Amino acid sequence: MPTHRIVTATLALLLVTRPSTLRADPITVTGGHVQVETSLSLARIALTGRDFALSTGTEDFLSDLRQCAPCEPNVPVSLGARWAPTGINGGSATVNGVHFSEVFFGPGSSGTFTTPTVTLAGSGPVTVTLPFTFRGTVTGFASSQFDDPVFTTGLVGSGTARARFNTFVSDGTTLFSTTDLPGTDFQLEYRFSSVSTTPEPATLLLMTSGALVLEARRRRRTV
Repeated sequence: MPTHRIVTATLALLLVTRPSTLRADPITVTGGHVQVETSLSLARIALTGRDFALSTGTEDFLSDLRQCAPCEPNVPVSLGARWAPTGINGGSATVNGVHFSEVFFGPGSSGTFTTPTVTLAGSGPVTVTLPFTFRGTVTGFASSQFDDPVFTTGLVGSGTARARFNTFVSDGTTLFSTTDLPGTDFQLEYRFSSVSTTPEPATLLLMTSGALVLEARRRRRTV
């Protein structure tokens, strides 16, 4: 057999026998939730979509609410967050209909949750509800050594973010601190939906009143 035919046959055999990573087109998340313990950056993640599911826990979920602990009144607050695992996060996944009963997530996975801002006001407990958008990338590995990826896929989605705040007074100023959502053990939740979401009326009122306060302050400075 000529040399070039031997080389071609060998390359073809290597391509067939080499383990391949399942690379999926971006998947739209249409259901599921992320439940966050904001002070400890802990989160439980359970997402679903067409021929897709993902379940894991993480210790690397950084919420914007950590930047205002406590939060001051009439200062814009975001319910956004970023998932950027640096350690071993075990779980399960189904990607394009292929199920992985045990898979590990680590470096190479990330996701960003983006929300509008809202200003907190009032003297009692308040639940804030805002729309969010999500975009990320998930890489699953067959082992905790992160040396054998079995899939990589982009993720997009949207839904409703909720957070709960209690109030307390310090030096005459009412401050806001995160507290558990009613009936739960977490303070922040992202619930995915297949349809676009809008803020609840109470949250719209907070956003509007906060914007008016900020505008009044700006006008006073320019006078």
